[in-house]
Order: sequence, then structure tokens, then C-alpha cells
Amino acid sequence: MIVTTDHGRGDPPRGWRDHGVKTAGSEAIWLAVIGPDTPALGERSRTAVVTQAQVAGTLAALLGEDYAAEMPGAARPVGDAIRAGAGPASAGPLK
Repeated sequence: MIVTTDHGRGDPPRGWRDHGVKTAGSEAIWLAVIGPDTPALGERSRTAVVTQAQVAGTLAALLGEDYAAEMPGAARPVGDAIRAGAGPASAGPLK
């Protein structure tokens, strides 16, 4: 299961009430991934940048598919969300 948001809410203490391109911090989203092929890493920070563009590839990789093979130029899966040996080879850790 993958849960994410379509946009951030801005930086606290007041920014969290708003969103949109004029709100600083609204480009930041979060992503939660859980399942049998996902390592239990817990809440993380200071990780490589993850974008919404990677959600489709990550979901496909968890289902054993290579999204980039069907959609050339697609973003790579979030490798840290996929247990080693699961999914296609292109789902390796982000560097």
C-alpha cells in the first residue's frame, strides 16, 4: 500500500494552513509505503529527494513490473521502498 499527498501544506507555524505555489514549503510531500516487499525502515528524514513522479514506478516495481519499460523517461522507483530481490532490477536504491 502506498499513501501520499498531492501537495504540501507549507512551513509552520502559519504556513501549514495554506498551500499552492505562493506558499513556501508546499512543494514538500510525504510518502508512506507498507507491504511484504517493503523493508520496515520506519519514519525517515534526511533521505534522497523523492518526487510524486516516482510513485507510479514504485507501485509497478512492487507488483513486479518495470514502468519505465512501458513509459520511457518515467521516473525511477523509490528504491529504498522495495526490499532487495523484489521487483525489477531497475528498482535499486537511489543514489
